[in-house]
Amino acid sequence: MDEKSTTLFGGRTFTVKFEDDTTGELTVRQFKVREYPVMFPVADNEFELLARACSVPVQKIQALTPADYERLQAALQEVNKDGFFTYADRQMERGRRNLQNLPAAMLEKMFPPKPASTSSMSPMTMPPPAG
Repeated sequence: MDEKSTTLFGGRTFTVKFEDDTTGELTVRQFKVREYPVMFPVADNEFELLARACSVPVQKIQALTPADYERLQAALQEVNKDGFFTYADRQMERGRRNLQNLPAAMLEKMFPPKPASTSSMSPMTMPPPAG
């Protein structure tokens, strides 16, 4: 992938390769402040957030080669680190503080204990490390 240019508001344009061996150009843009509340609910979905930053469907992001996907993710973090991701961190911290201030009884109603499993399936186990 080649980086083509840096745009005026912090976006970066790249030539990328897709898993079908085609190439194309994608621009990872900096989110505008007015978009922060709309982007925050999808902040934990890497594919969706990157698709919105590139103004393309999620399927196009999922068709990138792994190397180009990681480069675009790095660009997304870079161009939005002093904007959207700072906002998202503040929102997460505010939510944590709000939860900590709730009475225990209210937390129990919001997050009831999970009932014991009645599944006949055994829990998944990890294989031992190769060695």
